[in-house]
Amino acid sequence: MSLYTPAWLTLAVPLAPLPYLFSVALFQVLSIGVAVVMLRILAKWSMPHLADFAVPLGLLWCNIWYPGRGAISVQLGSLLGVLGAVLILRSLATAKPGAGWGVALVLIKVQFGVFALAAAVGGRLRSAWRGVLWLAVASVPVVVACTIAAGGPAGFVRSVLRDLAVLSSDVAPTGLSNPVQRRFDLLGQLARWGLTEPPAWLQIAVPLLAVVAVVFVVRATRRPLTVAAGITTAMLIGFYHAPYDLLVLFVPVALGIGMVVRGELTRTADRVAVGALTLVVLHLHTVSTKLIPGFDVRLADAVDLLLVAVGLAAALVSSRCRGAR
Repeated sequence: MSLYTPAWLTLAVPLAPLPYLFSVALFQVLSIGVAVVMLRILAKWSMPHLADFAVPLGLLWCNIWYPGRGAISVQLGSLLGVLGAVLILRSLATAKPGAGWGVALVLIKVQFGVFALAAAVGGRLRSAWRGVLWLAVASVPVVVACTIAAGGPAGFVRSVLRDLAVLSSDVAPTGLSNPVQRRFDLLGQLARWGLTEPPAWLQIAVPLLAVVAVVFVVRATRRPLTVAAGITTAMLIGFYHAPYDLLVLFVPVALGIGMVVRGELTRTADRVAVGALTLVVLHLHTVSTKLIPGFDVRLADAVDLLLVAVGLAAALVSSRCRGAR
């Protein structure tokens, strides 16, 4: 269960009147189209000479690897968030346009909002404001329609507050004490290992430190791999995410592969970051949980989180290396 901005509901306008199976098929086509666009932009930036090969290979892996398969099948919001992240990171590294559209896309799904912060901190403040404005304008028709349906502004506000209350309750699919929740972030995984009621200071410190890490990396360097690895890992650790949001790791992994091809992956910290995050992307839980005795999904997710934390630590070290800018 994720928080989405009202503009997300505009997708229901063309899909809702259609027969169920036809709307599902159309949604799948739209998701695959967004995935192809995201992979194309990422490949053209990270490994331009291999883009024609990398895009179909990436799309194939998306359909094999659970996070990619989940994003394409039911989580178009995650695909749009990753597309927005690619546009923002590319703009920070190369000054190419697109940061405004990137901010609008990442803010559709609130958990990806740290990329909007990175755009603002990284000198793309005007683009960030434009993205926020575009998203706000796109949300107006939805807010008006929902307000009318709720019987007025007061009813609309009450409905939003009720939804937030359910989202933050124990019965929510993402609730820390929900026995079937499968959150990937640090607090979610701690709850899966028994810490269902973490102290208030920990609930505040984890996302706050993630924000600090994002600001630190963006202010310290503009190296694409370091910035991408730092922001993506901090986001996944610090804020609520389900496993399909791991798709965002395609960005630093693709940048790392491009550096390998060009012979530029020479720093130890960069190699550690790329190696750790590549292992996450290559980790098929359906295989590891069957081949390794006692290795269940909870332990598999914990190993992935540990590798993501290694990627974050390596990115922080790389951002302080001489010549990081």
